[in-house]
Amino acid sequence: MKIQSILIGILLMLPGLGMAQRVELGLLGGVSNYSGELTPDYGIVLSESRPAVGGLLRYSPNNFLSLRFGITSAYISGTDENWSDPALQERNLSFRSNIVEASLIAEINVPGYDVEMKKFSPYLFVGVAGFYHNPMALYQGEWIKLQPLGTEGQGTTAFPDRKPYSLYQAAVPFGLGTKFGLGSGLTLSAELGVRMTFTDYLDDISTTYVDPNILILENGELSYRLSNRTGELAGRDRPIDFGNNDSRGNPDIKDWYVIAGFTFTYTIGVPMSGSGAKEGCPVNW
Repeated sequence: MKIQSILIGILLMLPGLGMAQRVELGLLGGVSNYSGELTPDYGIVLSESRPAVGGLLRYSPNNFLSLRFGITSAYISGTDENWSDPALQERNLSFRSNIVEASLIAEINVPGYDVEMKKFSPYLFVGVAGFYHNPMALYQGEWIKLQPLGTEGQGTTAFPDRKPYSLYQAAVPFGLGTKFGLGSGLTLSAELGVRMTFTDYLDDISTTYVDPNILILENGELSYRLSNRTGELAGRDRPIDFGNNDSRGNPDIKDWYVIAGFTFTYTIGVPMSGSGAKEGCPVNW
């Protein structure tokens, strides 16, 4: 109960800190990327950066805390051609996916930000997000959706524990940025954010290969073709024969994605006392 009382007291005090309630509307533009089985050492491949755009609504009860709701559309992609290891290049897998994310994020402005008075502030952020993804692979000139194919035996009787992964997932966004006041209620922010996910299937790769007879019989010929693409390599007449215990990915490491860019926001109304308005003026937002 003592801890709860302290937290309630802090929340009640927040609107009084800095006396600068604001509501902002804005746009985001930048790039997105991903980390997973198709990036060397689970890092980031800059050449795989793709566009990201979005919109946001930000509420700041004071100069130090901002809460924002955002909708973002981003693309991610990867390929085994990014690896320098010939054994992994031989796996020959690739994908792309559109991500649509809805997020609720808390920003901590250090040392504090006001659109009219304190016109510069770094900030840290963390929040929660839900997103939709849909990995696809290019095959014979056509982009094929991978999740319905069960390329790692999802939905087969041989692997009852492998269920089709959901295209709707949760993530924890966190990162840092810097805000710049441009005057007239305008703010420009530069931001780098990481999304920690709870899935290893952003790229449709996680566990092991499946015996071709099982995949073809239960999930179809196309499932097998897009599960094992070693036969498409130059100079190879047929795919490598993999069994049920041969590694295709690493299920112990989840996939991540990154969104970096700029936000441009406009403040609705006039900041209150202590942030450029006359003392005693009401909050307009």
